[in-house]
Amino acid sequence: MSEAPKEKPSTHQPEHSNKKKEGGSPQQGGKVLPLVVNDRCVADGCKSKQKRAQFCSEHFVWFKEGLISKHGQKPKDFERKYTQFLAKQKQAA
Repeated sequence: MSEAPKEKPSTHQPEHSNKKKEGGSPQQGGKVLPLVVNDRCVADGCKSKQKRAQFCSEHFVWFKEGLISKHGQKPKDFERKYTQFLAKQKQAA
């Protein structure tokens, strides 16, 4: 008595696509949630709307100059950095 070789169960998953079905419209998933939960600047005490990288225009410049962190918090040596920033701005004008 010889047995036929047993076939392994298929692990192939059918591919899902957005092809049009007989109804004519593609499948649509659930709701799309917005990525931005809060549209306000993340800097401490700021209530302006975000313009770039979660900051308002003024605080984005501060972030690029190292005056605030990406979470909007001021560093320990903020006063020193701020005076240097003001001197640099004054010199550029």
